[in-house]
Amino acid sequence: MVKVTSNEVRQEDRQLVESLARKHMPAVRRYFRRKGFDHADCDDAAQEVFMRLAQRKGMASEVDKFESYLFATAASVAIDLRRKAVVRSAGLHDSYDDAVHAEVGYGPEELMDGREALGIMVRALKELPQRTRTIFVLARLEHMKQAEIAARLGVSLNTVEKNLHKALAYLGERVRSQ
Repeated sequence: MVKVTSNEVRQEDRQLVESLARKHMPAVRRYFRRKGFDHADCDDAAQEVFMRLAQRKGMASEVDKFESYLFATAASVAIDLRRKAVVRSAGLHDSYDDAVHAEVGYGPEELMDGREALGIMVRALKELPQRTRTIFVLARLEHMKQAEIAARLGVSLNTVEKNLHKALAYLGERVRSQ
């Protein structure tokens, strides 16, 4: 009977992870791009997948289907990164500061001009096709990245770009014509 040492098991695990990384790194990056991550985040997420695999002891001897386990780990990383993003964005609000948020003394004429301009924008937004309006609102008011919008709406990045340009051109024209 041959006794297997802990170092031999770790060496076998390390070699397996390196082999999986060489073979599947591009596919894992594509997986994260399809999930809506931007290019830099895809690279970081893929690295995280292989780091988790490298930290798992006995992987070579305990896992039967390495590719399935690899993409299950990728799914877990994607969920964890989305959760972290939600937690981080929860702190993106501004705290109230009198110096910044206190009322500015606008006169009645400035208030009326502002209300009129706002009304023009609201009417112009309502005139846009639903998808174009949604893309504009997500990009300009919700400050979402175009790739996130594409993933959320299930459309191509090109569609998001074209609709955003269409909305900006239309709204600009409507404001100039008033």
